[in-house]
Amino acid sequence: MKKYIVVILFTSIISLQLHALSISPTFWDMGTIKNEAGIQTLKLEIHNDTGKEIKVDFISTCDCLTSEIDSLTIQPDNTSSVLFSFDPIDESGNVSKFMIIRTTQQDLPKALFEVTGKVTEIKESNTSQENTTLLKNENKVINIKYYFSAGCVSCRYFLETTIPSLEKKLNINIEIENLDIMDSEVYEEYISLLTTKEAENIAFPSLFIEDNLFQGDKEISNNLEQAIVNYTWDDDRIVKTGTIIGTVSISLIPVFLAGLLDGINPCVFSTLLFLISSLTLAGKKRKEILIIGIFFTTAVFVTYYLVGLGLFQGLRSASVFPLIADIIKYILIIFLLLISILSLYDYIQIKRGRAVKISLQLPKFLKLKIHGVIREQSKSSSIIIGSLILGVMVSVFELACTGQVYFPTIAYLVKLGQGSAYFYLFVYNLSFIIPLFIVFIFIYKGTGSQAITRFFQNNMGVMKISLSLLFIVLAGIVYWM
Repeated sequence: MKKYIVVILFTSIISLQLHALSISPTFWDMGTIKNEAGIQTLKLEIHNDTGKEIKVDFISTCDCLTSEIDSLTIQPDNTSSVLFSFDPIDESGNVSKFMIIRTTQQDLPKALFEVTGKVTEIKESNTSQENTTLLKNENKVINIKYYFSAGCVSCRYFLETTIPSLEKKLNINIEIENLDIMDSEVYEEYISLLTTKEAENIAFPSLFIEDNLFQGDKEISNNLEQAIVNYTWDDDRIVKTGTIIGTVSISLIPVFLAGLLDGINPCVFSTLLFLISSLTLAGKKRKEILIIGIFFTTAVFVTYYLVGLGLFQGLRSASVFPLIADIIKYILIIFLLLISILSLYDYIQIKRGRAVKISLQLPKFLKLKIHGVIREQSKSSSIIIGSLILGVMVSVFELACTGQVYFPTIAYLVKLGQGSAYFYLFVYNLSFIIPLFIVFIFIYKGTGSQAITRFFQNNMGVMKISLSLLFIVLAGIVYWM
């Protein structure tokens, strides 16, 4: 619906001849033609009544629709013409194509010229060039951005036939992001991306794979298969079931360890110990504490997972723009190095017996807020509901501390692709709650909270130095992403 609103808006701008720039004819209806009828042509005349020189650019949204020139300059009170051509060979059915017309006139920066008709007797399009090269591994995932017009028949054929054929032939999975160029936001995003890559807009559809840009059906058809083969044979970038560097274990290790270390973060552990003490003072038995622990950790897992999904989608959207992605990348690196240094400082303070002076801890007002929530919910008569509420609220308040590890990890997951990121978020949050659940098991088995507190205090320095090393590793991962 949005596409048609845009089309009506821009077509009306042309037909009303606003701003003293008139186009004749205002649209091109070819009627019914056969796909073997040969190239159809139309002479378009543009008259400039603005009183100043205007440059006009022509950009097709389909390889089948072309302009004899990319741009022309029209002097004041003059008329210039341009020849449009349409090749129906790969089209069928009702056709609706657009030529984007851009001018230097600020009041009319962009408009659409519509080409319509009906093409009969479709001729099958050729799929990508023959390439019998066998890839080294199965189940690879290739990520592609495809900018096209929703009314493009050859584009639909590419998405519905060519892509599945390539997946079967090369034994890979292609995750293709379909972006409708008729959406004004998508169009501006595309132009911004071209500017960043110092490339010109030659034709639509356009396809990005890694650093390669292909424009127009013919260029995509001639180069895509080889680009995929080249991409998948590069060991440093192989993507197998969505993981980087070729094997599941290598990608899982940093994610799992990051979640595990975050789970024994002093912020988290001190809150957990306060929770157990409050439950004990409230007269809860060991079995009740275990039940509370199960629902509490479940709520923590779900909350952090949902928060992670939100952050992932936000970073993934931002990463479309290379400049923004680079800014986020270097801010993350600086942040990680800074908190690595602060974690090392905390380790030194702990070794000197001054644990109260550690820098990386929750602000006092958040501690008081969390403690207040724990005291209130530990007295709740409904164990399950109270535990769930407690898990959600504590998770939200502790993000100021746990986010130090979580946010950089999510930035790393953005590079793994959307499908695999969901799995790795699951792994991260599962490893995050493992230490929490183990503590509740120990309490159920009869270990006193004081013994757990002593263990935590005796190993706080190890936790801090481990976190410092983790932040350095994450900084390196972010840098090389």
